[in-house]
Amino acid sequence: MAYLIDVDFANTIVDEEHYETLELYRSSEPVFANLTRHLIPAEWIAVDQGIWCHARPPKLHIPTHGWKIHISACPRDAKAILATTVRLLVE
Repeated sequence: MAYLIDVDFANTIVDEEHYETLELYRSSEPVFANLTRHLIPAEWIAVDQGIWCHARPPKLHIPTHGWKIHISACPRDAKAILATTVRLLVE
């Protein structure tokens, strides 16, 4: 039978022995959320939701379905990559 996702991977998501929620790795300091708030225009709205920080312009209608961008970085480069990404997305 063909699966849309790897079955072994799907099992790790629900298996308590092999899966840990990302909340366990949440930083005690909101370094990246604070950096994001510093870089976005003052009128934009920033909301923390779990380990995520969402930022958007006011009066923006967000559709139910759409795009999302995932950016990866090693800890050494994370702040610089976030700053570059935020600047590009705000433009």
